[in-house]
Amino acid sequence: MILIYICLVLFQVGLIVFFAWRNRLHPKPESVSIINPFDRQRNIALNVSPAQLKLTIPDDETLVYGMVIDMEIEGGFMTLACYITGAAALYFSSGGRISEGGKNVEVAESAVEFVTEAQGFLETAQLIKIPVLPEHGFVNFYFLTNKGKYIAKENMNYINDNSSLLLGLFEKASNVISKIHKNTLG
Repeated sequence: MILIYICLVLFQVGLIVFFAWRNRLHPKPESVSIINPFDRQRNIALNVSPAQLKLTIPDDETLVYGMVIDMEIEGGFMTLACYITGAAALYFSSGGRISEGGKNVEVAESAVEFVTEAQGFLETAQLIKIPVLPEHGFVNFYFLTNKGKYIAKENMNYINDNSSLLLGLFEKASNVISKIHKNTLG
């Protein structure tokens, strides 16, 4: 009887050694990194060109044709993208997306108004190469122009106490967001 137990133990040890050795020779492939949909959608929104919107802008003019705003919400991020054509979308780092511009007249009109208003705030922004998500407590305003991307950052405390130079622009963006929510949620 003891001989049977010894044989079973040796057999099990042999199986363990076999599978350990086999896994060493043929490791499992690393899991493929899946790109976060938020990062992909935000990247697309930030890189829309005038040509994609079928816009012709004279070379001697600098036109804001799109606005993208990143802000922190409940432990994540929200991105609002609006274009002079009336297209508008909200992206959430949790993976959600709401796209209403072009489908709803109220949303499209408020998106156009927001982007048009942004032209007057361009002088407060700086030319950038790589857009980044905002620091804690800040909002990033990205101005998409035919001459490149510009950024203006604002502390939410200044917006909340109405002392922000970008308050009017933030209010226009908030109007677009409320129209999107109204038309999505009913």
